[in-house]
Amino acid sequence: MMNTTTCVEISQHDGKMDFNTWKKKMKALLSHNKVGIALEKDETKWPEEKTKKKAEIDEEAYNLILMNLSDSVLRKVDGLDTPTELLGKLQTLYALKSAPNLAFLKDALFSYRMDASKSLEENLDEFLKMTIVLKGTDQELGDSNLAMILLNSLPDEYLVVKNALQYTGTVPAL
Repeated sequence: MMNTTTCVEISQHDGKMDFNTWKKKMKALLSHNKVGIALEKDETKWPEEKTKKKAEIDEEAYNLILMNLSDSVLRKVDGLDTPTELLGKLQTLYALKSAPNLAFLKDALFSYRMDASKSLEENLDEFLKMTIVLKGTDQELGDSNLAMILLNSLPDEYLVVKNALQYTGTVPAL
């Protein structure tokens, strides 16, 4: 019987990237390594066989999180001892929920203009990234509002399409 191991890697969080996306990947990495339970704060929800190995599971999860932080971010969480403390502090530092950050995010989204030098796919990816970051702050916009923002972001080459959609009252679904 052949034993195969899959190596899963994620980018180090450097404080500049989308924290919520990194956190999702981090949770997937912890789960892949069978230590995702370490993020469960309520120990009564831990299965008995995992409770016996809690120290090992916590240490593995803690180390996986540390290894996926840049040095500058690592210095900001120095002294924290558990995976839940680590992710809690990172959440406080990098989840963009403060009023200035929300204003910045909304301004970036509402003033977004597609870059004609990029492909449509690259532009859509950039737009979707902004909407995902905004959704991560619990500030969700409806699909029709997002479609209108996207429509208004189209470069001048798409003016005919933009006008046709606006004047027919048809708003594309996202």
